[in-house]
Amino acid sequence: MNEYLQKSIELANHEDYLDRLHSVYPITINEEREVDSSLLSKLERAFIDRNDRELILLALKLDLFPIKDSYVAFLNKCPSSMIQNPATVKRIAGVIYDIGWENCVKNITQPKENNRQMGSKFTEWLQTSPFGIKPVYLQEFVCTDNDAILESSDKAKKDFAKPERNVIKLQNANPILIRFFLFHVSASFPIGIPTTE
Repeated sequence: MNEYLQKSIELANHEDYLDRLHSVYPITINEEREVDSSLLSKLERAFIDRNDRELILLALKLDLFPIKDSYVAFLNKCPSSMIQNPATVKRIAGVIYDIGWENCVKNITQPKENNRQMGSKFTEWLQTSPFGIKPVYLQEFVCTDNDAILESSDKAKKDFAKPERNVIKLQNANPILIRFFLFHVSASFPIGIPTTE
């Protein structure tokens, strides 16, 4: 069994796993999001006036939309589509009206979720991890025969992990064949480079 897989299993089976996990991904209480007062005032006016299109256009400028709706992402990418889809606009605006102004404000000022801030925590933890592998920059990463972790941005890791480089997702790989790791490109991109051993 790969030694890092073995260490991961041992960590996961340890009695104080959650306490140890907290050292990697500390949970903090986040403050409410701030909303520009001018934007909030315009949003309230559109809400009061029941101006569906203006309400949604303004809400799309917020960090957090007032409701969860799968179609919001499309409207955000293509705001002009609101003209061709009035029933969708009316439906989404109707849900916002139904929750009321106070809940609308509460929803748009919710603190950032902890799981949205965890990306860099894993990389920070690696510096003191029990795995004993220190991150190295790309030039050293591609040349070394030793276990290594690529030190770079998530985008650079993802770009490096293109199929033409024979990089595969770790969950699809035989752990014995993994020599190099690009740790935590994102939650869906734990990847490694297979060796020929």
